Amino acid sequence: MADLVFLDLETRRTDEDVGGWDHAQDMRVAVAVTFSTETDRFHIFEEDELEFLFEQLSRADLVVGYNIRGFDYRVLSRYTKASLAGLPTLDLMDDVGQVAGHRVKLDNLARTTLDDAKTGSGLDAVRLFREGSMYELVEYCVQDVRLTRDLYDHGCRNGKVAFREADGTRREIAVTWGRHGS
Repeated sequence: MADLVFLDLETRRTDEDVGGWDHAQDMRVAVAVTFSTETDRFHIFEEDELEFLFEQLSRADLVVGYNIRGFDYRVLSRYTKASLAGLPTLDLMDDVGQVAGHRVKLDNLARTTLDDAKTGSGLDAVRLFREGSMYELVEYCVQDVRLTRDLYDHGCRNGKVAFREADGTRREIAVTWGRHGS
């Protein structure tokens, strides 16, 4: 059985704190969470445990995330000399955006496709970290990983996902997740 690893991370700092998105690597990891289909469980990594995260990612048959290339890998680049771009990766945000013609938020897809929702925002996550509310921070990150996994599973089973356009119109798009190596 292939090991799909679903990944999300939350940061210690915002883009404003580090001088903009071009400095994402300076946001630093507060917590990273994965779900592995091989172990059928969530794995939690704090900043001082990232070597174990990199081991898991390097063994994965496919790493799946939401904005993983544009955000998570950029933040993680601070902690490794290895090229994360070389990992077999499916970025659901990129895939959906190519078909939709614009960026679609994870919460929008989750609400429309799964009738489920995120429990907060990235800014909420930074606030939780600053308050020392690590349990709540981990729960928030686990929820994002779960939503990503469930969206991927839905797309694999049904060949489509749905979201709402800015005007409220429901739109379904075809996806080929789980086929052709993704």
